[in-house]
Amino acid sequence: MSTDRQTLTRSLPYICNMLLRISGIAFLILFNWGYLCAQACCSGGTPLSSNLGIQSLEDKFLQLQLSYDYNTQRDLVLGSRQLEDDSRHRDTHSILLRASYAFAPKWSITGLFSLVRQEENVFRSTGSFSTSAQGIGDVVGLIQYSVLQSQNTALIAAGGLKFPIGVTSRLDERTGILLNPDLQPGTGAWDWIFGLHLSQNHFIKTNLTSFITSTYRLTTKDDRFGGQQIYEFGDEWISQIGFRDRYFAGSFLLDPSILFKYRYTQKDRVEKSFVPNTSGHWIHLVPAIDFAFTPDLALGFSYEFPLYRSLSGTQLTTSRKITVSLNYTFKVKDKFEGVNEMDRSF
Repeated sequence: MSTDRQTLTRSLPYICNMLLRISGIAFLILFNWGYLCAQACCSGGTPLSSNLGIQSLEDKFLQLQLSYDYNTQRDLVLGSRQLEDDSRHRDTHSILLRASYAFAPKWSITGLFSLVRQEENVFRSTGSFSTSAQGIGDVVGLIQYSVLQSQNTALIAAGGLKFPIGVTSRLDERTGILLNPDLQPGTGAWDWIFGLHLSQNHFIKTNLTSFITSTYRLTTKDDRFGGQQIYEFGDEWISQIGFRDRYFAGSFLLDPSILFKYRYTQKDRVEKSFVPNTSGHWIHLVPAIDFAFTPDLALGFSYEFPLYRSLSGTQLTTSRKITVSLNYTFKVKDKFEGVNEMDRSF
């Protein structure tokens, strides 16, 4: 039995490398498949699923990330065709704080907290008006387990909950009516979240890393209007495959990366009926770069734009998304052992 386990352990990096290659082929198939079937979804709210940060972290290390995410929606799309219509704009501003801590050699926990502001402007021949809503968004808690961690290969599984602490009661200032669910800072519903992350260092060349991350959000229902209406966002699947390189620039490290992001959402529901103009497929391209000033501190920039959309009905969808992030990573024991020694001296 021990021989079989040793053989399996030695084979795992090779298997993971093959999975990365197969995943790339599968992504290309999905790209073409999007032309043949299904539709895509446009929704507002905090971009929680895209910022979970499923990754390996050394034991007793704490990573903090503060980021600003700007999502502008200007494209009105019918099916997969962009319409010449500029009568409606929506902007989403999100401030996200993510904290991850490795409490054991293979285990870590992650918390994601958010503040969100959404602004919508409508332009008509009779006049224009704007609507905005801001407040605390929902919170995500994840636990991550390192299934495989070798010198060049990492496989991580994650699972957790989205806690509905976000604001869901914002009203339209003009009418006094409760705003649509996709304009609220929170969702009002508990969601289950599952994820996998696979990475391979020294992919093709020394400093090149390939990776694939997939997350699935299983949604639940929210009561609106004092329980008079039950609303449920559609389940969401996001899969990202990308490559990250590393260069030395004097005392700095530069980590450019590029990834393809595929997103699928099911239709929203009100009571037992499907909501029209929701659900479908997106494919986005995300070039990014990280500047590491020290081994602990890094500044990141990313720019996201659509390659392909196929929508259910007519929807206002993302034109571009810009994210700026600041990452700080340190070993908890090293930072606080001096404090503990001072406590012992009293």
